[in-house]
Amino acid sequence: MSKPDPPSQPPAKRRYGRPKAPPHPVVDAVTPEPTPTDWVVVGRIVATFGLKGDVKLAPQTDFPERLAAHKILYLGPEHRSLPLVSARVHGTVVLLRFAGIDDITAAEGLRHLVVSIPATKVAPLNPDQFYVHDLIGLRAVHVNGHDLGVIADVYTNTAQDLLVVRQPGKAEVLVPLVKALVPQVDIAARVVTIDPPGGLFDEDWIEA
Repeated sequence: MSKPDPPSQPPAKRRYGRPKAPPHPVVDAVTPEPTPTDWVVVGRIVATFGLKGDVKLAPQTDFPERLAAHKILYLGPEHRSLPLVSARVHGTVVLLRFAGIDDITAAEGLRHLVVSIPATKVAPLNPDQFYVHDLIGLRAVHVNGHDLGVIADVYTNTAQDLLVVRQPGKAEVLVPLVKALVPQVDIAARVVTIDPPGGLFDEDWIEA
């Protein structure tokens, strides 16, 4: 006698919809700052000060007192971040104290390093003011409209700030950054207008 066939199994149910999402990764409560693409140099560490890790900063800013508002400064070409404990103006320098730099030996390791901040952290200025880094790369134009070259650098460690005008195929020209010689700086148009004295630039093309 043959055995009855086993009862047929109901077809398996197909599941529709999205698969379950994996659990959310654990995120630290403190999110690090995004790496900025533009940096503003605020000075250079030139010496140590005392025995507790303080250093002297030669500022390259007209507002050295504003450094105290920053929680972090960035050192060297790698922009190493160091928490700032204090910053105070002391004569022509700014005295900085960083967390973790507790003695003169550690402070010596910071000597000669450039100190920067992200461009996004720069305080806003009045319409007639500008930062040195805003000038780099701007076109230099004579008051008569002739193209003089490009602002390649700005020297700030002199009695007067000097624009370094790079001319194609010619020597660089230093122009004091004073109103009489630089009557207009148009950051939006990326143009610096220069009214140079005779002999500063090649005058063959200059109209009287």
